[in-house]
Order: sequence, then structure tokens, then C-alpha cells
Amino acid sequence: MRIAFIIVSLTAIALALVHLRREEVTVRYEMQRTQSRHAKVRREMWDRQMLISGLMTPRAVRFRAEMMALEMTNEMASRAVTDRE
Repeated sequence: MRIAFIIVSLTAIALALVHLRREEVTVRYEMQRTQSRHAKVRREMWDRQMLISGLMTPRAVRFRAEMMALEMTNEMASRAVTDRE
């Protein structure tokens, strides 16, 4: 009777250990996927920031203003940064 209890206890411990290891593998996989997605989103965000900064240069703003036939007021013209090219 005593040996049966020990066998059942060891079996239960072994099953719990297998279950915990399986959960650990699953969590590590999810963590790796999340980190990969995070890196991808950061790259996309960096690319968009670079695109936005390119659109905000004085030359690009002036070009778009001319393309849209916008006229700058005197106040806006005094604030405009001139290109030194």
C-alpha cells in the first residue's frame, strides 16, 4: 500500500513537471513573437518618422505650398527658413 502511494505521488509530480515545462516553452515562444513584433513596429515607426521629417523640411514645405498655389502672408514669409543651396 505504501509503495503504491509513492508510485502515484511520483507519477503526479512527473506529470506536473511535464505540464510546467510545456507551459514554459509556450510562454517563451509567445515572448519571442512579441519581441519580434515589437522590433518590427519600432522599425516601421522609425521609417515613418524619417518620412515625416523629410516632409517638414523648408524646401519640401515650400514645394508643396507652390504645388497647391498657396500664398504666404508677410508674417509667414518672415518666419520661413531660407535654403542655403
